[in-house]
Amino acid sequence: MADLEIFELALETSAHVHVAHSSLSRGFAIAETFRGMGARTTGEACSQYLCLTEDGIIHLAGIATCNPPLRSAAEVERMWACLPQNKIACISTDHAPWPLERKTLPDIFACSAGLTGMQTVAPLMFSLLEARSLPPMLTAIYCAQRSAKLHGLWR
Repeated sequence: MADLEIFELALETSAHVHVAHSSLSRGFAIAETFRGMGARTTGEACSQYLCLTEDGIIHLAGIATCNPPLRSAAEVERMWACLPQNKIACISTDHAPWPLERKTLPDIFACSAGLTGMQTVAPLMFSLLEARSLPPMLTAIYCAQRSAKLHGLWR
């Protein structure tokens, strides 16, 4: 897992390392371990890794192609478990709009990677949080406030 190498660099250099588009809960656990050793390590989840599963490839084919790829339903649940444990720094989107013809090729491996998300992240997060009986305010906290603080934009 590349997270190990990059977090090791964070520990050795005192640089802040932020892993974008984390799709595996163990990446957040590794970041937490390195923070415990004094490193400045964080990771973000994308909204698709909190709701879509690898089964999406069966139904959506190349439209569901993204990097990192979609994971199992069990991994989606493990990602959600990281949220109340404060392991996820923020939640973003993988906003990569492609013309439909670049996402619907017969060979899914030839399709352009990335999903749209800017236009749907707020209502999607509200729905996902509501389904888990979590407060909708977490949308603003994880999708705006925490990201702004992380990137030095919070005033």
